[in-house]
Formats: sequence, C-alpha cells, structure tokens
Amino acid sequence: MNPTYGVSDVTFNNLVNGDDGNDIGAFTLDSATATATANAGTTHAIVLSGFNDTNYNLVSSTDGTLTITKRDITATVGNRSRSYGDANPTYDAADVTFDNLVNGDTGNDMDAFTIASATATGTSNANTTHAIVLSGFSDDNYNLLSSTDGTLDITKASLNLTVNDATRVQNTANPVFTYTLSGLRNGEDESVVSGVMLTTSAVTGSPIGAYTIFASGGTALNYDVSNYTFGELTVTPAVVIPPSTGTEIPDSVTREINTPYEQNTLTNQASPEYSFDTVQDPAWSEIVIVQDDDVSTTAAQEDEGTLIIMARSLLRRVAGR
Repeated sequence: MNPTYGVSDVTFNNLVNGDDGNDIGAFTLDSATATATANAGTTHAIVLSGFNDTNYNLVSSTDGTLTITKRDITATVGNRSRSYGDANPTYDAADVTFDNLVNGDTGNDMDAFTIASATATGTSNANTTHAIVLSGFSDDNYNLLSSTDGTLDITKASLNLTVNDATRVQNTANPVFTYTLSGLRNGEDESVVSGVMLTTSAVTGSPIGAYTIFASGGTALNYDVSNYTFGELTVTPAVVIPPSTGTEIPDSVTREINTPYEQNTLTNQASPEYSFDTVQDPAWSEIVIVQDDDVSTTAAQEDEGTLIIMARSLLRRVAGR
C-alpha cells in the first residue's frame, strides 16, 4: 500500500504573506504506477496534480520519487523428529513460518534459503535434540530480520523380538532359550539389548507336548522392544531301553552305527547310519539291535511310532552292559 501524501510532502516556492501548502485551495499527490506488488528496488514518480487556488498560479511541478524497499520479515522453523539410525528429514518451505509476508506470498515464493540439522547424524543417540537451522536466506522483496531455530528430536527405534523354538526330552531340564532381534541399526547386534525374559510353563516332569515360550522386557539405549513373537518348546518322549527280547531287526534296517550323533529317518529302506536321536516308523512296535562288531544287543521300545536307536557306549551304560 502506497503512503498517504499530504502538504508536508510538497514545497511551494514564491508564496507570500506567510502562506504555505495548507493555504492552497486544492491539489493531489499520487504515485499511481506503484502498486502493492511492485518489486523492491523499483522507483515510481510521485506526481502533483489538480492544483487550484484563487491567489496562486502553478507554473510547474517537479515530481518526487517513491522507492520500493525490501519488506522486513521474521521466520520460525518448526520441530521434527526421527528414529535412531534413520536419515534426517528432508526439510522444505512447509517447515518454516514466515511472518509479515504480503500479497499472498509464502515460503515457496522466497528466492533461496536452506534448512538443516547438521549436528544430527545417523549415530546420534535417542533422546537427544538438535537445532534445525535456517540459513542462506535471500529474496528480492524481503529482508529476514531474524530466525528462530526448530528442534529435531531423536526417538528410539522399534525392535521386533522373535523367540526361537526349542526341543527337549521329557524329564530333563529346559534348555537355555534364545531369541532373534530384527530392526537393529548401524551394524549393531543383540548385545545392545538387555533384560529380556524368556519363560515357559513347562517344568522337568511336564507331559509330552508343546509349550509356549513367552518373552517380555528388554531395554536398550536406542531401542524399544515393542513387538514380541513367542516361540514353542516341544517336549519329546524319554528314551526307554527294555531287556533284550532276542527278536532280530529286519534286514532292511540292519547296518552298523558309523556316526553316533547324526540323525537319520528310519524307513523300510536300508539306512547307512543310525544314531542318538528320534526316528520314525509306525510299522514296528519293537526293534532289537543285533550285536556285531560295532553294536551291542538290546532293544528299544517304540512309543506311538517313535524309535530311539543309541550308539554302543550309551546302550551299555543304560542297559548295564
């Protein structure tokens, strides 16, 4: 909006009897070419027109000059947040509030400025704050008097915890339960998390079956353990070694035990190795291992299709041989 002009904006020469501009009958002052959207740095004539007076005749008038200067504004940068290990946000004009803009101008109309939170890196710890700073402001029509920094808050990253499944034999102690974490950042491993509790209702004498392994707790400087996937503990039948019955093992499964601690699946086909583990075949209710150079004679009673075949050293110990 252009200034309001008055008598003080004109100097009349050759007036007499103490007359001044207030004694002149009529005149107007205007800078008609200067609109509200005229850019800073431009100049516009201030013109006197419509002169009329009973005692004076206006011979000539020299125009004045209206100079458009930059408008003073201030800026306030908004606050943002991000998780630990993430890249900093991409800032733009929407993150800044400029005060005293005119003509519908917004931050997008400013010629240049940058916004950054330079002190915040990918390894900046959670619960720290960092200034979001506006710099490099430049515009043809506005002068930035001051800027108030925003704040970038680093929050904890979320972790997913998955309990690993486990198996044990009935009447033995529960194994040490373990878990896997996903969502770790910056090459970190599970050692950054402490206080995770893994529990189950299964005790030493619990029946054969499946039991949930529950998870709770877990603390870390930069993480929240917020999502849990429970695991399962499977309790399997205990090994039973009855006295030898003298029944021979079918030819199709008569092989020496070459690798005592490798699991094999017992089928009607010959298997090259038997071992200290659970094997399946519902067709046989009782198996007797025939003694030769490498195997001791004894028997293993099947429980609902589950057969345990043990190496010689363990057979001797269990069967008292």
